[in-house]
Amino acid sequence: TGLSSLYDSAELSDVCLIASRDEAASDEAEKAASSSSVRKFPAHRAVLAAATPYFRALFAPRANGAPLAAPGASVRLRAVAPEALEIVLRFVYTGEFEFSPDIAQEVYEAAALLQLDCLLDRLRVGMSTCIGAENCVPLYLLADAHGDSQLKEAAYTFMRSEPRQLADTGALDGAPDWLMDRLLSDECLRVQCETDALYTLVRWAAADPDARLIPAREKLRWHIRYSLISTDLSTSTSTSSSSTLALRMAASVNASLDCLLQPPQATSSITTTSAASSTPRLGNRSRLLYLGGRGGRSWRDDADLTAVDVMDAWSGEWKSMESLPSRRCLFAAASADTVSSQAVLIVGGESDGMLLDDCWLMDLRDAAGCRWLPGPALPGPRAEHCLVRLGGCSTDGGGVGGSVLLLLGGLGQAHEPAVLCLEGPDFAEGAWRQVTTLPACRRGAAAVASPDNSAGGGGGSCVDFLGGLDAFDQPSRSWFRYDPLVNHWRRMPDLPAPLAHFGLVASPDTGALYCLGGGGAGASPSAACWRCDQRRGVWDQLAPMPAPRQRLCAAIAGAEIFVIGGECRPFLDLGHSVEPALLASGVDIYDVRAARWRQMTAGGGACPTEPQTRTDACLLTVPYV
Repeated sequence: TGLSSLYDSAELSDVCLIASRDEAASDEAEKAASSSSVRKFPAHRAVLAAATPYFRALFAPRANGAPLAAPGASVRLRAVAPEALEIVLRFVYTGEFEFSPDIAQEVYEAAALLQLDCLLDRLRVGMSTCIGAENCVPLYLLADAHGDSQLKEAAYTFMRSEPRQLADTGALDGAPDWLMDRLLSDECLRVQCETDALYTLVRWAAADPDARLIPAREKLRWHIRYSLISTDLSTSTSTSSSSTLALRMAASVNASLDCLLQPPQATSSITTTSAASSTPRLGNRSRLLYLGGRGGRSWRDDADLTAVDVMDAWSGEWKSMESLPSRRCLFAAASADTVSSQAVLIVGGESDGMLLDDCWLMDLRDAAGCRWLPGPALPGPRAEHCLVRLGGCSTDGGGVGGSVLLLLGGLGQAHEPAVLCLEGPDFAEGAWRQVTTLPACRRGAAAVASPDNSAGGGGGSCVDFLGGLDAFDQPSRSWFRYDPLVNHWRRMPDLPAPLAHFGLVASPDTGALYCLGGGGAGASPSAACWRCDQRRGVWDQLAPMPAPRQRLCAAIAGAEIFVIGGECRPFLDLGHSVEPALLASGVDIYDVRAARWRQMTAGGGACPTEPQTRTDACLLTVPYV
């Protein structure tokens, strides 16, 4: 009865849909419709237009009065399986749908093409419940191609939880190198030992050695922590470890894959002393830039600094770069990459007690040498603020390309509520403009860009603004989230403790937030470390830092969080005497996978692993060039 009988009888049909499994099927084959890969489906324009935006746009009159598909014309849907289109049309006419894993991916492709969201929702639920080793990679690639974040993360969660099983069954053979890059660098990769991670890499490379050896050797190998593999894989063949035996069998598929069993060697020509025993393994060959701050050999010669130091990702060694244009602390910095440059931008701050409003950029790819060039000045001086970069989005919903920089919070003539925006791609020629105001004025807060994976979130890139000192100089528990696409603030779960001048990083893979150390007005520095899983909205306490720190710097690279600088004892004015601040020394590294801290130690020389003890500085992670 109703639309069902109308569909079955093809009565009053005024359009013919031709489904062709082959994207390059000829018109003669479509006209014949004798092959199983090509079928014709009589349908009704009004029903189709009411069901999907795709057909509505196809059948609606254009500006010249004629639709794209004239009445009575046939509509060819290439690369759509006839069986899948039959299921889609049955759903459109009757609302009936019976999930079948065997054809689910083809139905998903057809529903995505026709923009049939209600059917996509049902498919997403069904496909998420039947993810296994044989289909997790195809489902991930399918969801990634169609921008389906929910299905994509469901497939990835399974991949992350069973990497050894996937390697054993060959399920990862179809994974591209960028997917393996994400998997091996994931902080939550579930492996019994680091050998399993190496085994997964070798088995993937062995599936196609000619095409995969180069990315495995030059990029993916850096995600393996060879220091955690106790067995010397290059010489030991009699070990009882089943993982090692399987690994060597996998490597024997191609002799050239034996290079993956060896740790990558540092190729830097730097001659300074390195952190040999605790050299960090930065994800994707990143570099750490350590800029400015306040410090000195003792509290008597404490002064603002112009130093810029970089840690080489290949060897874990520090070297100096072009100094800042002027001494400064309490400023903000961000990486502002464009298509043709890899820029670092610094904004505002304080210099010898004076607030600054200037802006400077350095192009790390400048063939003439890294130099600081002036950028657009702020509308007014500001310090103790945050600078966050969002890539490929806009603050007005326009979807501009390139990066957008947002400046939040801080102190000028008073607490500054205005949120300023600088749009790329050419930041040097832009101008700061106000886009919104903070829900609450804060200085000494922390902000970071992260994917919105919270319950009810849209999954896009957002800005998290946490903690800070309020107008009464009291540390705050507040957490606000800003969505630049809709220009809207949202209140998130409060911090577990009032915090200011603390470290904040976000995992690029999971979106998890990590709060490290901090303090407040008159409060002692903290060694606490907290992690928030955005999907659960709950703060979990992690292992504390080796020493308390406030006014510290923190950055994340791969599955490691780096903490440097800060104060382990604040400045105290006791009235009758003054106790100067005691600056924290050394670099602490938190291994997210192992859930433990370690200290970056010197490699046998007198040179420190930290360039100079300082506070109120900035630390950035930038790709290696």
